Amino acid sequence: MPTNPPRLKHLVLVGGGHSQVAVIQHFARNPLPDCQITLISADTAAPYSGMLPGWIAGQYTRDEMHIDLARLCRFAHVRFFHGRVIALNLAEKHVYCQNSPPIPYDILSLNTGSTPPAIPDHPHVLPVKPVAAFIDKLDHLTKTLRDSPTPINIGIVGTGAAGFEVVLAVKRRLQASLSDSDLARIQLHLLGSAATVLPSHTRCVQKMALDALKKANIALHLNFRVEAVDTGFVQAKSGETLTLDALIWATGAAPAGWIAESGLACDRKGFAIVGETLQSTSHP
Repeated sequence: MPTNPPRLKHLVLVGGGHSQVAVIQHFARNPLPDCQITLISADTAAPYSGMLPGWIAGQYTRDEMHIDLARLCRFAHVRFFHGRVIALNLAEKHVYCQNSPPIPYDILSLNTGSTPPAIPDHPHVLPVKPVAAFIDKLDHLTKTLRDSPTPINIGIVGTGAAGFEVVLAVKRRLQASLSDSDLARIQLHLLGSAATVLPSHTRCVQKMALDALKKANIALHLNFRVEAVDTGFVQAKSGETLTLDALIWATGAAPAGWIAESGLACDRKGFAIVGETLQSTSHP
């Protein structure tokens, strides 16, 4: 008698992060006959965030720092679903996207990246994440700087590695795209709540960073925890104010809200808790 073919197992990858790309590449080289793979991503191309400072500085093009997810999926015979996840049903094993029927899964992999934590909602604030939106806003800001005849002050929030890299990359970008006279009108400021730049690094590295900022003529504002942003200035929790025309936010990270709402075990920040094998501790 004929036997029914084995049911395909459905591996669903949520988010086009770097580890998902590695999974897709692996299964392209080593396909499994009884497994169907679907990638769900709100973007058809995923930026490689490690190359963001290089792109800002003009070392890479936009295409060079992006991974074409749709093309990769076609190559690997992976289904690509262009959509934004809004919820999970862990009991039914369903992924819910905006304006779409639920997508069932047998195995679920989450690699959605991070979003900025709560930041001031103001048109002059440019969070570096999501990267795609930041790229468009920085392009617009560069054009504005080129066309403005008045002095301009730009702040970068975050004295960690991200903020340090971004402020030096912005300096390099301005040097490459503006004349000396235009560049002289622009002052960059690096500000953050820490008592030193690169607080998690050694004193030797911190000194090197301070020397680099001084050489680049970047004003450093330590112990400056941003409390409020308004047109033309920012105010610290201490009451100190700075005159700034634009603010690039390069500090902190927060997960998508639906991860904690799904019932997965999460830490106090809302990130899923995983073990040594990167499996969820509550739903391995």
